[in-house]
Amino acid sequence: MALGLLLFLWGLIYWAQVGDTAPGVDAMTYGALAKHVLSSGDWATLHYSSQAYSDFYQHPPGAIWLSALGFRLWGASDLTLRILPSLCALLTGGIIYRWARIQGGAWMGFCASLILLTSTRFVKYTQTFMLDPFLALFLTWAGFELFEWLNGRGGAVRRGGVLGLSLATALLMKGVPALILVPVVLILLWGQGRRESIRFMLSLAIGGGVILLPWFFWLEGASYLSRYWSESVVGRATPRSAESLLAPSRNLLKQYWPWLVLWLWASVRWLRRNRGRDALAPAGIPFLLSWGILGGFSIAGSFLEHYLVPFYPFAALAIASEFSESLRGRAREVRWVVGVSTVVAAVLVLGMFVRVRRGGLEQSPFRQALMQSAREFPSAKILRISSTATELWSGLAAG
Repeated sequence: MALGLLLFLWGLIYWAQVGDTAPGVDAMTYGALAKHVLSSGDWATLHYSSQAYSDFYQHPPGAIWLSALGFRLWGASDLTLRILPSLCALLTGGIIYRWARIQGGAWMGFCASLILLTSTRFVKYTQTFMLDPFLALFLTWAGFELFEWLNGRGGAVRRGGVLGLSLATALLMKGVPALILVPVVLILLWGQGRRESIRFMLSLAIGGGVILLPWFFWLEGASYLSRYWSESVVGRATPRSAESLLAPSRNLLKQYWPWLVLWLWASVRWLRRNRGRDALAPAGIPFLLSWGILGGFSIAGSFLEHYLVPFYPFAALAIASEFSESLRGRAREVRWVVGVSTVVAAVLVLGMFVRVRRGGLEQSPFRQALMQSAREFPSAKILRISSTATELWSGLAAG
C-alpha cells in the first residue's frame, strides 16, 4: 500500500502537468546536443555546429549520451526530455525507500520517500532535463552500496565494484560534484579492517575503470576531461565573497520548507547520539553526504539553485532516520497519528507546486518571444529540437 501511494504521488507530481512540458534553456541546450549526437554519429565531442557550441566541454557527456539514446528510443521531442529526469526521480526514490526500509523498516522507507517527493526544489529540477537528476541518482546508488557493505550485506569485492561503477557514472553525469563521495568513503573505511578496506578500494577502482577506461581509449575521454577541467572547473575556483559562500544555506532557508527544520533537528540529534567511532556507523552516511554536499558548494562559492538536487535524497534519509528512531519503542498508534498527519501535510505541500494546466505549449511567454524573434529576424539560425521546442542559437551562443 505504501509503495502504491508513493507511485501515485510520483505520477501526480511528474505527469499531472504533462500539457505544459516546455523545456527551459538548459534543457533545450542539452537536447540539441543530444540530437546532434544521433545525427552526426559523433559521440566523442559534443557540438551542434560551427556557429553554436562547436565544442562543448562545460560538463562531461554522460547525461547527453543518455538523452541521445532516449531520442533514439522515443523520438526527439520535449516529452522525451521530460521522461528521463522523471525516471531518475523515480529510481532515486526507489533506492531511498529500499535503503530506509533496510535500516528502519517499511515505516522509515515510506517517510524518506515521501519527504523526498515533497521537497519542492528536488521536484522542480527533476521535472525537466537537467544534469543534476542524473547525478543525484548515481550518487544515491553509490551511497546505498557503501551502506550495504558496511552493514555486512555483500562482500567487499561485490559492493566495492558496484560502488565504483555508480561513482564513475556519476562523474560522467556532472563531473567534479560526484567526488563528494570519495572523502566519505575514506572516513568510513577508517573504522574497518585493513584487508577488507584494501579489497574494497581495489574493487572500487576496477568498477570505476569499467566505465571510464572505454571512454578514455575510444571516445577521447582524457582530452575531454582536460578541456572540462581547464574551461569549466578552474575558472570557477576564484576568490568569492561572503555572500556567495552563504548562498547554498540561504537557498535552503528560503526553499526547503517544512523539512529544513527537521533536517537541522535530525543532524543535531544524531551528533548528540553518536560520538567517536559510533559516528562511523552506516546510519551516518546520509548525514555525512548531506553535510558534504552543502558544505562543498559553500566552500566552492559557485552556486545555482539546482546544484542542491543531490542533497535532497540524503537529507530525506537523515530526517526519516531520526524521526523513526525517536518513535522507537513507543505505542504503535503514535506512528499512525504522525503518519496521517505527515500525509496531510505532504498533500498541502504538493498543492503549492502541482499545477494542472490546459492549453498548448505555444502559450508560454518565453516560447512566444522566441517565435516573434524568429519572424522579425528570419536570417538568424534557428534550431528545432522538436515540433514544439524552438531556440534562437545566435542569441544563446552570444550569451
